[in-house]
Amino acid sequence: MKSPFFVLSLAALLFSGIIIAGCRSAAKKVEAAEIKVQRAQQKLIDIQNSTKEDKLKTVSAENWETFMSESIATIRNNEIRISELKVKMKRPCKTLDILYEKRIIVLEQQNNALNIKIEAYKENQSDWASFKREFNHDLGELAQALKDLAINNNE
Repeated sequence: MKSPFFVLSLAALLFSGIIIAGCRSAAKKVEAAEIKVQRAQQKLIDIQNSTKEDKLKTVSAENWETFMSESIATIRNNEIRISELKVKMKRPCKTLDILYEKRIIVLEQQNNALNIKIEAYKENQSDWASFKREFNHDLGELAQALKDLAINNNE
């Protein structure tokens, strides 16, 4: 009788030892994984900080003045084009539909928005590369829309 009880006790002790040893390795695995996560988070923070520093580099005064004067000149040229389109629209020999007039109004609003955008950037300069890219893109789209509208008007 003692023999089966002894074997059963020994087996239970062996299994509990395996379970305890397994728990310890899982705890070590969790600890190692936590350390890896912390290191990865720190690397991510370092990368984000260096990216922010690169983005926050402000433009030199000379580059800003050149860009601003060119942009304002383009905006003023757009205003002249819009005025010309409005004059053509008022001619009695031309019958233009309401859609054409609405397009002119929308383009005028976009031009005014670009003027406001560049004035706002003058006050709060940040992320020069992104601003310049977006502003030039918007300015190019507006110029193309004005050109397309002028071509449609002449046909």
